[in-house]
Amino acid sequence: MRKAIVAGIFYPSDKKELEKEVRKYLSKKKEKIKAVISPHAGYIYSGKLAGEVLGRIENKENFILLGVNHSGIGNNISFSLQDFETPLGIIKNNKNLVEKILKEMKKYNLDANINKESHFNEHSLEVQLPFLQVSQKKFEIIPILLRDLNYEECKKIAEILAKYIDNKTIIVISSDFTHYGINYSIFYQFSFLISCLSCFSQSELGFVKFSGLKFLACEVLLNFIAS
Repeated sequence: MRKAIVAGIFYPSDKKELEKEVRKYLSKKKEKIKAVISPHAGYIYSGKLAGEVLGRIENKENFILLGVNHSGIGNNISFSLQDFETPLGIIKNNKNLVEKILKEMKKYNLDANINKESHFNEHSLEVQLPFLQVSQKKFEIIPILLRDLNYEECKKIAEILAKYIDNKTIIVISSDFTHYGINYSIFYQFSFLISCLSCFSQSELGFVKFSGLKFLACEVLLNFIAS
């Protein structure tokens, strides 16, 4: 069991308080969606956007969760076979799908494996879960953390995961894009980002770097949208 590690820090640890806050942010509108990008900061900062995004997802049975491996522990592609717990309850891991996707990634010699240590202190997937617990019915998760991937590896991951997207399964990509502003000494034009997203400019977007981090999430998402 993977226990919640940022309850009471990034979001309320009290069940009733957490559910109330999540419902405040959740979108009432539903859409047919293949994949979404959702932020993973504390709810006081990103809860409104996360709720707007995740609340739009129609009921699904499986959520392939792609998160950022902030610690750098484990493989470049680190899967978990554990169930995840939040103050709202336990979410089951779809171990069958985890094993299938992992087997296919290994076939292409990607650095992928089961690594619960990489998930232990990682918040990027955990903060998405309460929104899904409140907005969805019964579902299971396929938790994956990513780090240090080049452009070709990003493309291959996208090709593999795209095969699993259907009416029952969706991708949730956890990404803040970047930490921006005076506190991080990072400034740039967001118009470039918007233009890339609008025209599905995969090659350009895939190589954009902010604070040394590639826009992997965008590259994977754009492959799903364009397919």
